[in-house]
Amino acid sequence: RCEFVALDVWNKRELLSRERTALGFYVSGHPLDAYGAEVKRFCTTNIAGLSDLPPEAKVEVAGIVEGYRERPTKAGSKMAFFILEDATDRVEVIVRPKFLESSRDALKSGEPVLISGQVQFEGERGPGGGGGGEDDEEAQLTKKLLLTDVKPLASYFANKAKAVRVTLEVDGLADQMLLTLKRTLLGHPGSTPVQLELRGIDWRVCLRGEGLYVAPSDLLMTQLERQFGRKVAELV
Repeated sequence: RCEFVALDVWNKRELLSRERTALGFYVSGHPLDAYGAEVKRFCTTNIAGLSDLPPEAKVEVAGIVEGYRERPTKAGSKMAFFILEDATDRVEVIVRPKFLESSRDALKSGEPVLISGQVQFEGERGPGGGGGGEDDEEAQLTKKLLLTDVKPLASYFANKAKAVRVTLEVDGLADQMLLTLKRTLLGHPGSTPVQLELRGIDWRVCLRGEGLYVAPSDLLMTQLERQFGRKVAELV
């Protein structure tokens, strides 16, 4: 008789990581989906939106680092290159020598990051052999990003956040789930207050000032997602 070992269900992050490892691309979503509201609130644009900005525009954009590599310069120092990817597009990022030492650890961590930098376009405007239209002109321009700073996405949002909001549907919510929620929050003590929002079919109530303060982190968000089977927490 075959016996199967009981294993924990993969959370969204684990599932996406295994999809990328096995297939080379994401199937059921993107790692930044967990930060959807925060990315819209705190970032300048997404990667697709870089094409609409003027050269040298300063931006803050979130993504996943792919293909990180370093190369020596003629002066004997090093610079780095990598692809930053979100759910909308990909862009090559250039790290000049003076920014490399302070950026290397975050870029090689495998965690989502927030890149501060300047937009750069390479190529020439002009007819592209397809009639000289606007599409042909733009096709000759390649957008890139010159990095000036990088931060782990979770810690950046945590510093920006005024509170952690946990939203739960009252229907089917058991007392044990609330106790588990409290234990999880108490396991991440910090200085950011927790807001608990309870929702019914046509009503909602937000509870504040309950004395719970946490240190927001990717680990906390992942644990809450695993416990409730979906994203229930966001930084506000």
